[in-house]
Amino acid sequence: MSSAFSRRLPDRAVRDSRFMPEKRNLRKNRIYASTSRVVPYLLPDEVQRLAEAARLGTNGERDSLFILVLYQTGLRISEGLSLTPAMIDCFEGKPVLHIIGKGNKPRTVSCPMNLAGKLRIYASERGLDPHCRFFPFTRIRGWQIIKDAARSAAFTKRIFPHSL
Repeated sequence: MSSAFSRRLPDRAVRDSRFMPEKRNLRKNRIYASTSRVVPYLLPDEVQRLAEAARLGTNGERDSLFILVLYQTGLRISEGLSLTPAMIDCFEGKPVLHIIGKGNKPRTVSCPMNLAGKLRIYASERGLDPHCRFFPFTRIRGWQIIKDAARSAAFTKRIFPHSL
């Protein structure tokens, strides 16, 4: 056997997973297993508590409605903020929201009957134009509304828009 074939890899190469693909995969699996965790979420009664706490603020009705829209439809915060009365429609007799989502892609989202009714009543009471936003504030303000409501409702768990 020639010396080129019998030559050992340096010790560094034996320990380094870049030189051994099967060791690299084991290492990745170990990393994924050790970093997995349960994602926190809110229960329906906790969301009601959060919405009631938001109702106590200056723009209580609007802020409470904002929290309910995020929770009941599963919209991202920026999608919820872009919602207008013209985006509420019906599909097969059920209310839906026509949203321009992430990456400028249009999507249709189911909306509970009672929430669609609340949105329509809110728009008519405020005299909102069909293309005027329900929630005319920034994403940062949306975060603040949720955080302030969580503080008012005395939540101990971490609350953020994606947990709704």
